[in-house]
Order: sequence, then structure tokens, then C-alpha cells
Amino acid sequence: GVFLVLIVAINAVNVFGRKYGAQGLPAPDAATRQAFYDGLEVLRDRLASATTASNEAQTSFWRQVVLSSLKSYAEMAWWIREHGFGERGWTLFNMRDQQNADNLLWLADHQYRGKKLIVWGATMHLVRQASTIEATINPKDPRQAYTGIVPIGEQVWRRVGPRAYAIGFTCYEGSMGIGDPKNNDGSFLSAVEKDQEPSIELEELLN
Repeated sequence: GVFLVLIVAINAVNVFGRKYGAQGLPAPDAATRQAFYDGLEVLRDRLASATTASNEAQTSFWRQVVLSSLKSYAEMAWWIREHGFGERGWTLFNMRDQQNADNLLWLADHQYRGKKLIVWGATMHLVRQASTIEATINPKDPRQAYTGIVPIGEQVWRRVGPRAYAIGFTCYEGSMGIGDPKNNDGSFLSAVEKDQEPSIELEELLN
């Protein structure tokens, strides 16, 4: 039923993230990948056959997850395992952001049609025209040029225009990122640097 698919989805994301990490197993061969895709089709068909008037909202949501999200996540995890981050640079974002945009627009069109949606995410994923950001805006931490990156915000804007907008957050002190480094789980958490480069002193001025 729907609960089983929920468990499969959660476990699949956890397994992919850990099993095919930088120190994990190599990406599977073509036959194994096809078997995985075939399994997703079986789940989709079972969801379709289990759909009733009372659970249609739930089953349609999980069909979206099974049909698109799990497949997309697997393909991205395997690509990174085979090629690493360097080959595609920031455009590697696009594999995930395309799927996230598809999911968000699906929610807007179906699950929450006619309602306002608040989406919480890393700002870099929600902006548009990211390729115009100067990669050397922080001289202490120059980045690879953002050429070619098309985040969720850009893709959603192309569909709904000014009905979607992003609000960015900044801070003067504390920590930023996700997770807990003590868990050694690949968390991206770091302390906010006080008294930054004088040319980027918005936080200091506000403080």
C-alpha cells in the first residue's frame, strides 16, 4: 500500500546516499539499473491498481515520487559515483533541480492547486539567473563560474513568472548549513565568519 511505498522511498534515498558515496560501491551496470527501473514500474502499477476515490491524493503523490524522483535521484547518484563533481561543475545541480522543479510544479498543479505555497530551501537552489552571479564576489572564497546552472527558481519562474519569488536570509553570527558534524554524516555545517571582507559588510552594517 501507500505506507510500503513511503518506506521504500525513504530507504532508497538513504541507501543511495551512503551506498554510492565517494568511498562506496561503484555504480551498477546497465542490467542492474534496468532491474531497478523495472521495479519502479511495478510499484507504479501497484499504486495505480490500489487507487480509490478516497486515497487518490496519496497514491497520485507517490506515483510522482516513484515515477520521477527515485529514478532521478538514482541517476544523479550513479553519475557522481562514475564521474565525480568536477566534470560538470555547477551544472550537476541541474539534474536534481530539474526534478525538484517538476515536483514543486506538480504540487502546485495537483496537491495544492489554488493555494499559496511556501518552499524552504537553500537559496542557491531557489534563485533565478544564477549564471549572472560573479564567482569572485567574495575574493576570499572564489568559486567556479556559475555558467550553465539552472536552479529550481529559474525553472519555476519560466512557468509561473512573478507569481513566484524568493526571500533570502543572511546572518551576522552563528552557524549555517545542514546536519550535525558530530554524526559524521556528511553534514554541511560551518561557523559564520565575523568581520568579513570589508567589501561584503552587509551583516556588519545591519548588526
